[in-house]
Amino acid sequence: NCSLLFTTSILIILAKVLLSEKALDSQQSYFRLPLSLIDEIFENEDKLKSIAFQLGWLNQIAISESQEPIYAFYHASFQEYFAATVINQAEFFLNHTLPVSHESVSKGVYRIFEQKWREVYLFWLGRRYDFDNGEKEKLLNELTQFQSGIECNIDFYGIRGLLLALLGLEEFKDSSLDDIIIRNLDSCLKIDNSSIQREIIDFLEKIASETAVDALTQILSNKNDPLGREYALFAFTPREYEPPETFWRSIENEKTVEAIIPLLNDSNKDKRKATVEVLGRFNSEKVVDNIIPLLNDPDEDIKKTAVETLGRFNSEKAVDALLQALNNEDDYYLRGSVAEA
Repeated sequence: NCSLLFTTSILIILAKVLLSEKALDSQQSYFRLPLSLIDEIFENEDKLKSIAFQLGWLNQIAISESQEPIYAFYHASFQEYFAATVINQAEFFLNHTLPVSHESVSKGVYRIFEQKWREVYLFWLGRRYDFDNGEKEKLLNELTQFQSGIECNIDFYGIRGLLLALLGLEEFKDSSLDDIIIRNLDSCLKIDNSSIQREIIDFLEKIASETAVDALTQILSNKNDPLGREYALFAFTPREYEPPETFWRSIENEKTVEAIIPLLNDSNKDKRKATVEVLGRFNSEKVVDNIIPLLNDPDEDIKKTAVETLGRFNSEKAVDALLQALNNEDDYYLRGSVAEA
């Protein structure tokens, strides 16, 4: 009985997996599954279909205009995960050949650029023990080198492919392509197009991970790319109403600190102020050492920002510097900031 139950469970899962992939690939159904599609997948498997309904894997959520029941998985993540488990080749996400022609595009596969496959792609890369890493590496390599073949000054799909490869590194940490991806990303930031530069930085900011920090650090270290450095600095800048648990709240990365510190000497006051705010994110004594001298800065805004930033550090050196500033400062409002810090 136990063996039969186990076998039945496996069959149910397999049936559900097939349903997941077929539904996701349907332009009409997507996460909404008509009963007719479910019947097609579970053809001659009424018992399995019944169990899937009983267990709550599939739930009726609506009725179509033709009065056909519409079902959905208990959560979209189930559907995306199960779809990922039956994908065994990189070509499922991307199969692109050059030179581009009407015929090659019509035969090509570009699911990777569709938003609905984003989570499936990440689940697929995250598979650990039942899958050949060579296919993962193959897909990331193709994304890194992707050329759309479209005649235009900037290959936007090529940049998007690179960003998707970077996102994939979060799930496939054994990839050997991490350095190449970040180098290529830095090259894209040199493109004379502020919209592209900002899109890349926004993407890195949303990833909010060690991979993103490493990429931003390389950009910040490039002294020959002032605009790229400015965008990278902005990615680290604290946002209003930022939740306390956000990844960006406390980062330990000395290389990033070393890349940011030189910006404290920038001639632009606003950039200097932003640099002080950003450094407050890093749990480093080196930050404290470089911000303390700003307590004597001639600019009141810089001085106040330095006070507020030092107040975030649980550092004896920072406390001593703030106490000394409290005794030496004549400005009433600034003394209040020091006392509050």
